[in-house]
Amino acid sequence: TSVEHTPQMHVFDVAGGKGHLSLELILHQLQSLTHAISRCTIVDPVVRKSDAKKRQSKLKKAESRLRKQNDDGVVANIDHIATYFTKDSFPEIYAQSIPNDDLKEGRPIPTTTLLLGLHPDECTEDILDAALEHNLSVAIIPCCLFSYLYPSRMIKRSSDGGDGKDEEVPVRDYNDFLQYLLDKDESLQP
Repeated sequence: TSVEHTPQMHVFDVAGGKGHLSLELILHQLQSLTHAISRCTIVDPVVRKSDAKKRQSKLKKAESRLRKQNDDGVVANIDHIATYFTKDSFPEIYAQSIPNDDLKEGRPIPTTTLLLGLHPDECTEDILDAALEHNLSVAIIPCCLFSYLYPSRMIKRSSDGGDGKDEEVPVRDYNDFLQYLLDKDESLQP
């Protein structure tokens, strides 16, 4: 299937650091995917110029292989926006991520957006909230829960009194944090 006829996906690799995940996503796309990844945008406040050069070098080396897989020769881009991610900043980040050159050159515009967080630290909840607010696909593997920064995070738990009532308790461990995130919307699945 030509990339031209495959729906395009834009992946936002939030707190993506050196960009290893973005690079691997692009280089190892499976042809069975329902969407082709046409763009990865790393959203991370730390700019690592040497990492960007290494990423570009690896991407260039893989271009010939990617061009052979894609009939029309379209190769995905990786960009870096040096900013902190919040659910409120996402619309501006999204607007910055689509260069005018793509529009001028007639490149396929992504039809699907994925917010991706692999150990995104403090912005875990913001990633999920932005995805829910904008009806976007999301995949998060949280790490630290930062309970000292977010003492108001609460989950419902059956009380030990045997009365069948739920009580609100603070999020204190990883499993509580996962439950807290899943409780944000009934459509979420672990």
